[in-house]
Amino acid sequence: MLTSCNKNASMKMITLDDAFSITPYINIYGSEKDINKYQNKIYTDLSKILKDLDDKYNVNKENSLISNINKNAYETDVEIDDECLKIINTALRISSVVSDKYDISIYPLSKLWDFKNKYYTNNNYNNPPRGEDINEILSLIDYQNIEIKDHKIRFKVEGMEIDLGSIVKGYACDLIAGVMDEEYNMFSYIINIGGNIYAKGERNKKTGFKVGIQTPFFNDRIKEYDDNDLRNEGYYLGYITSNLEGTTVVTSGIYERYIKTEAGIMYHHILDKYTGYPIDNDIESVSIVIDENNKSIEADGLSTALLCMGKTDALNYANEHGLKIVIATKDKEVIVSDKLKDEFVFNEILEKMGYTYNNK
Repeated sequence: MLTSCNKNASMKMITLDDAFSITPYINIYGSEKDINKYQNKIYTDLSKILKDLDDKYNVNKENSLISNINKNAYETDVEIDDECLKIINTALRISSVVSDKYDISIYPLSKLWDFKNKYYTNNNYNNPPRGEDINEILSLIDYQNIEIKDHKIRFKVEGMEIDLGSIVKGYACDLIAGVMDEEYNMFSYIINIGGNIYAKGERNKKTGFKVGIQTPFFNDRIKEYDDNDLRNEGYYLGYITSNLEGTTVVTSGIYERYIKTEAGIMYHHILDKYTGYPIDNDIESVSIVIDENNKSIEADGLSTALLCMGKTDALNYANEHGLKIVIATKDKEVIVSDKLKDEFVFNEILEKMGYTYNNK
């Protein structure tokens, strides 16, 4: 994501402690005096939020709450607090209302694929799991087998496991925004938690920040073009200008993490619960824009659910429900929903790369 500078204030980028296998950061904009006074405390306060959430919801941590749920929820009820209940219920609602291919019980399958440790980089080739191993796991994946009563969770099927990684980064974004608004409201700011962007405040006295949406697979595709202008300016599909009162922009894409075989076959990390293999449709990325506070958690899950639906269904759903989305297709088409047409600015230099902009 690209965020442009506030021309009327000093800016400080504060890199926060690693969480969720990423390095979050926040850009703060304000007077140099205030930045110098508060930057260390902001780092400490926000890093603590992220550490606490990572300790609680990281499936790779043996003593996390989510690991405790996965170990015990088939045999007994596991107590969960209000926060965990909110996160899980938000995910389940998106599964039931938007697309059931978005499913937090996908974890046994994603664990088998192991994208975390095997994703493609520096010609690091890996093969997909065996088909028979995939088929053995598919029966474990169904969010409807998650039972919640009061503040207790139970799995109906032995071997089920859940992962909240697809939505907890959005929740973290909401929490951090809340702290910034309550404790550090002298600053405008931009939060970036693994591509979950929240921008609040002014770029200048009239507008918010420009938030860019990444061109999928840009670093790979630019190798085919000997064009410095395209190389320097083509990284973003386009941009929107954030609302002064706060805007969430979240992108889900198949370019973010994947494995590749020596034969050049790519398998991305967004998996289809019915086939056990990566979602196979016409979308490379979906970005959702929401101009409200405390909505990053919704946007985080929605962006993945919409990607799973395919271009036509995702666009129809967005238009029917008044959502602002940007879709980038495998055919290099950029499409925006009706509600975003007057706000999204397409990066026309990408026409050199074969992109077309469809805003009709």
